[in-house]
Amino acid sequence: MPYPTLIRELPSQEFWTGWTLATLVAATSLAGLFRYLSQLRLIEDTPSAFIRSAPQGYVELQGIVRMMPGEPVTAPLSGRPCVWYRYTVEQKQGSGNKHDWTVIERGISSAIFHLDDGTGRCIIDPDGAAVMPSRTRRWRGHTRRPGSMPEETAGLWERLNQGGDYRYTESRIDEFEPLYAIGFLKALASSDPGTVEERVGQLVRRWKQAPAALRQRFDTDRDGQISPAEWETALDLAEQEVLNGWHETAHDADMNLMHKPADRGRPFILSTLPERELVRVYRRRTRVAAILFLLFGSASAWALYLRFWPTGAGG
Repeated sequence: MPYPTLIRELPSQEFWTGWTLATLVAATSLAGLFRYLSQLRLIEDTPSAFIRSAPQGYVELQGIVRMMPGEPVTAPLSGRPCVWYRYTVEQKQGSGNKHDWTVIERGISSAIFHLDDGTGRCIIDPDGAAVMPSRTRRWRGHTRRPGSMPEETAGLWERLNQGGDYRYTESRIDEFEPLYAIGFLKALASSDPGTVEERVGQLVRRWKQAPAALRQRFDTDRDGQISPAEWETALDLAEQEVLNGWHETAHDADMNLMHKPADRGRPFILSTLPERELVRVYRRRTRVAAILFLLFGSASAWALYLRFWPTGAGG
């Protein structure tokens, strides 16, 4: 059956379901196209600044990441030290060829860290950032928490023979890795007196976004809940982490903090890729969004034309 005839004779419910899906893909692709174009323009047009002389406001920095003083950050699945991590634990549901993977735990680092470009240091608050790490590993195991990660030198045969009903994915940024950062920079010296309390509150709220990790860290009696006394311990530790990071640099009046801009149109990006590679990534995303919009937008419009234009029209 010719395609135009198929479209005209398709049951109404099936036609409108397919048309709606195609239109949604086209609309989403168009929105993505404009977003990626805007972000690409900002990345290309925002000049890189040196930390020591960087202006306040929306800036682009490049340097090396360093850990903050205090309790070290450790990736939950691999147990390896890092400045930032993101992880997911999935469990296999079903058996044989008919199975799905269900996310049972996920988390993301809330710890602040330093960026050092040789002229000075600034504090990076990664909350709300689009992070592009250099290291992402996926492996399988037999327990909810693996406790370790297979060596990166493991051969292909070893990777293919990994088994287990749990699948782990972990991304990390390790200390001393290069980092490209674009976001809002402000001087800590100009912060109001409530900054420490606000930062402690923000840190605790981010901890709460990963309840499993929060319980593992502060539920000392292992009853599955955080008691008032354990909350006091958590708050004391959060305040200590904030103060430790800031006291080390309190003598430096030029110490700055980079965080997510209030303007939603301006991206907050942390990437281990250099700027030129990041530009290629966003150009590729822009092209993919444009192709999807053209394909699904054209298909949607053509389907309407075939469905409702008179069969004998035009000839």
